[in-house]
Amino acid sequence: MDTNQATTARPHLSIQPICAFLNQWWRAFQEERSRRKLRAALYALNDHDLKDIGISRGMIEHIGSHPTVDPRFVGRDHLESG
Repeated sequence: MDTNQATTARPHLSIQPICAFLNQWWRAFQEERSRRKLRAALYALNDHDLKDIGISRGMIEHIGSHPTVDPRFVGRDHLESG
């Protein structure tokens, strides 16, 4: 083995895990930013407008944290069973 080749050889490192981590981090950042914008927009509405869309001011944080959950059905599962 040539000494020049031994000193210039570098271990093969894959950047795929680094790219996957950055991609996942970027998606999480975008989702959090989107939730923050949603909460700000809902807080900007008055109580009458919130009632029109079927939510109360107290539900805004929950909706901002769980944007895929339909707020009209939050907490109603116990009403249907009784």
